Amino acid sequence: MPLVVRFPAPVITNTVRFSLTPRVPFWVLWATEEGGQGASVATLSHEPLAPATRYTLRLSGGLTMDRRAIATATWHFETAASRLLLPLVIKSI
Repeated sequence: MPLVVRFPAPVITNTVRFSLTPRVPFWVLWATEEGGQGASVATLSHEPLAPATRYTLRLSGGLTMDRRAIATATWHFETAASRLLLPLVIKSI
């Protein structure tokens, strides 16, 4: 499931920096809210996240279209523990 960050104003996308810890490869797709005048929604798609792991998503740097600085922000989330859905073969004869 991707992570979505909505900004209250359109941003200059190449000035916005995200990091995800522990490191997981991700990419950002930008979109404009309906009726908007520029990119204000960042969707971060990523490689699979490890189960039962606490992650930190950090926004550092960035400018709005009218050149105002975007405040640094940090979000924490934890993935659920993995659940085995298929039978597990313990011993095969």
